Amino acid sequence: MERDGRVPAPLKRCLLGFAALLAAGACQRSSLATPTRAPIIDLTANRQVVGIAETRRILFGAGDRSQLLDGWSVDEHDASLGLTFVWATALEASVSFQLLQVEDEQFLVTLSPFRMEPPQTIAVLINGTEVSRFTAQPPFLEYRFVASADLLHRGENRLTFRHGALAGRPDGLESRRFAAAYSSIYMGPQCLPLRGWGFPPRPRVHRQGDSFASRLLVIGPAAVRRRLVVPQAALLRYRLALPDAAHGAATSTLRIREAGTIRDLVETRLSRSPFGARARDVEVDLGPWSGKAIEMELEVLPDACRAPTTSVVIERAGIFAG
Repeated sequence: MERDGRVPAPLKRCLLGFAALLAAGACQRSSLATPTRAPIIDLTANRQVVGIAETRRILFGAGDRSQLLDGWSVDEHDASLGLTFVWATALEASVSFQLLQVEDEQFLVTLSPFRMEPPQTIAVLINGTEVSRFTAQPPFLEYRFVASADLLHRGENRLTFRHGALAGRPDGLESRRFAAAYSSIYMGPQCLPLRGWGFPPRPRVHRQGDSFASRLLVIGPAAVRRRLVVPQAALLRYRLALPDAAHGAATSTLRIREAGTIRDLVETRLSRSPFGARARDVEVDLGPWSGKAIEMELEVLPDACRAPTTSVVIERAGIFAG
């Protein structure tokens, strides 16, 4: 302090910055110190953690029908072509897909129409709005279309194929009426090559180790969610780190949903650049939510239009006594 009682400017700026951190209720450190106390709630070892990943591919006939909504028949396989597929047996057949990073999206669908005259026409709708229309020809071919960002939203979206006609087998050996056989749909940001030197890694959340592991590998765009009742005077602590095999930067956002409101609390950026940090420890005061039921979400996104995916390890995530 100066003789006249004034605080020196550098010290004043430091004190103001520290006060801002306290007001925000969150702190980020590059230190990799290990917490000395066990958490009240281990957020990564518990099976109640739910992973939400952005959809980048739908494979028809391969066993996973979780994204097939309506208008589809059974899983089938053509050994001669080495393809699995599902027939659309309704004039409209729809699938769902998840988005976390909303931007112009491109799609590549592989399908083969049922042989009919005139040839099958297909209109493509995203959330009820038509984005493409084409005449399909057998055998299995790829068709590409783009949906602008204003037609999409964060969360679940709906992709519908509206067919011009249905037709049955000429021999009448089965009652099904067919529109087209669908084998796969690949999707990704319009501003990046969809496959380049092969399709990029699929976004997902992967637990490393056994059921008691304290690490989650998040290949984003993806997020982890956990519902809980916040203990009294609790602190949330976790570490984010780029794995050795990671390419590019990553941005993580912590948000809390409570009583119909959503609040973004902390944004953390990791980078391999000389001026960035490869790992950060984060601490958040959960006092405002003491005793309340909340849903906590930690989202991981790559840099838009620079990389299709990114990877982050979440470890030592837990609720600690304040």
